[in-house]
Amino acid sequence: NNYQEFGGVLSENFASENAYQLTTEIVWGIDGIDRDGTDPTITDDIGKVIYSDQRVSFHKPAEQQYIAQFCDDLLCQSSPYACRYAEAVYDKLKISDPENYGGERINIVKCFMTEFREWVLTDSKARSNTSDIEE
Repeated sequence: NNYQEFGGVLSENFASENAYQLTTEIVWGIDGIDRDGTDPTITDDIGKVIYSDQRVSFHKPAEQQYIAQFCDDLLCQSSPYACRYAEAVYDKLKISDPENYGGERINIVKCFMTEFREWVLTDSKARSNTSDIEE
């Protein structure tokens, strides 16, 4: 039965706690992977990263807000705030509901920028002083 084989093949070929929840990493600043000369039968032979020649930065507040909003968007269906895009967009992503994983958002989406935002908003020592910031 092909469907019985699917679960085993899926869990063998993708990083997963189980056959139903896959782990995905989203990376900025990469144009692709050069797979020339790689052997698809060797799992560690994945190729070489092709870094973007565009300047990727997370230093400016607008850049930080963009990354945090991207991460927030991933969880909008299970959050009190409205989604920015049509519901069908999020349905295709099949993001798990945090309530099914201990009720914590970080159990579903781990995002360095939303963690940074939370730290800035809750830690009084994290407040920036504009006189200390150089443009």
